[in-house]
Amino acid sequence: MVIAGEAETGIPDDKRFAVELEFVQCLANPHYLNWLAQQRFLDDACFLNYLRYLQYWKEEPYVQYIIYPHALKMLDLLQSPEFRAAIVNPAYKEHVHSQQLFFWQHWRTNRLHETAQLKEVLATPADTCFACTKALHDGLLCQSMRSSLVIHGSA
Repeated sequence: MVIAGEAETGIPDDKRFAVELEFVQCLANPHYLNWLAQQRFLDDACFLNYLRYLQYWKEEPYVQYIIYPHALKMLDLLQSPEFRAAIVNPAYKEHVHSQQLFFWQHWRTNRLHETAQLKEVLATPADTCFACTKALHDGLLCQSMRSSLVIHGSA
């Protein structure tokens, strides 16, 4: 992805950075996405190109500035015509919003539960592996760790 510079946009890089960051983070709000859909922005080819351009925010070093990680997920979802068509529906907007709230409410509890399961699995030396031990030491639980739990739990 080529990131436009001041020569192409006519806007100083620092100002464009701030504006694009703020816009990307606004995408975490399902009510804002619904408004964009109702105003037909999500039907505009130029706007969709802009959303594709903004994908660079998912990569280093830009991703470190994102405060609301759901914004990046929404940016991905907006690439889908099905999601763009669905988000215009107020009931679907509320569904997305409730799922977001559910995630926020239970994320920490679920991670604590997974950590306890992982510690239990790693308590048996035969089930330990370098990746699991390192991840536990680093306090990380990613998708590969969840897969490891299934593998070790079934051993």
